Amino acid sequence: MRAGFDFGMVGRVTPCAPEGCSETAAPKFDPRRALSVAPYLRLLFIVVALMALSFVSGAQEKQPTNAIRFQAVDIFVDSTNQPLAAYQLEFTASANAKIVGVEGGEHAAFKEAPFYDVKAIQHERVIFGAFSTAKASKLPTGKTRVATIHLQITGDQPLRFEVKLKTAATVDGRKISAQASAKKEQRNENDKAAGEK
Repeated sequence: MRAGFDFGMVGRVTPCAPEGCSETAAPKFDPRRALSVAPYLRLLFIVVALMALSFVSGAQEKQPTNAIRFQAVDIFVDSTNQPLAAYQLEFTASANAKIVGVEGGEHAAFKEAPFYDVKAIQHERVIFGAFSTAKASKLPTGKTRVATIHLQITGDQPLRFEVKLKTAATVDGRKISAQASAKKEQRNENDKAAGEK
């Protein structure tokens, strides 16, 4: 009897049948080898799934958002020790913001909304000003809030803005040196709307 061996897919030596080995015989299936490969297949599946999840998450983060929020910006003029009777300012916001309203300041002399071009509404730039004919004793001195700009902001980009003083005057229309500044209200318009409900 001729001895022979059949090298199957499982990597072990299997003796042939007594009548000899068949060259066309298919390798036998070994369930133990299949079980040994299973953990590697599961690991490969997990890696592929994590890569796909990371790709989808990154794509979502890059997509711009169209969320709308509202923010108020207070405008100040500091006339030091001079009574402030008139001012003119230029306010500019970033491209993702639109002006939706302009209201007056805190002092009685500038309580009413300032004068501005209504065409500036729904845009990011506005020139506005106000004056008072009150006596010097009835006018504000030092730093005072002269107006508040209300903005509608689209997207999640941060709001940027700038205010420039065009001119300032005291009683009798005499020009004075002054400084302008702007500051976001700590409580935005969305919070106010929620609090009023």
